[in-house]
Amino acid sequence: MNALIFIINLIFEIFYILILIRAILSFIPHNRFHPLINPVYFLTEPVLRIFRLALPPTIFGKAGMDVSLVITIIILWLLHQIILKLLSLI
Repeated sequence: MNALIFIINLIFEIFYILILIRAILSFIPHNRFHPLINPVYFLTEPVLRIFRLALPPTIFGKAGMDVSLVITIIILWLLHQIILKLLSLI
């Protein structure tokens, strides 16, 4: 059971880091197809796209701010906590 919890924590932590990198990259001019940067987009875009489609356009969206990054981190954190809580009940 400890190995499963370790793997789940590792996966979520890696994804949190990838989203943080993606947020930082939004402030830096870069080529998203660069071999070091493309995997970040490849791994995070499917999840972020779900939240971008679910969120209505807001003032932030018109101003160029991507709030889907913050919403994604919050929802992933909640999902992470729920999974850990369910595993502790087993």
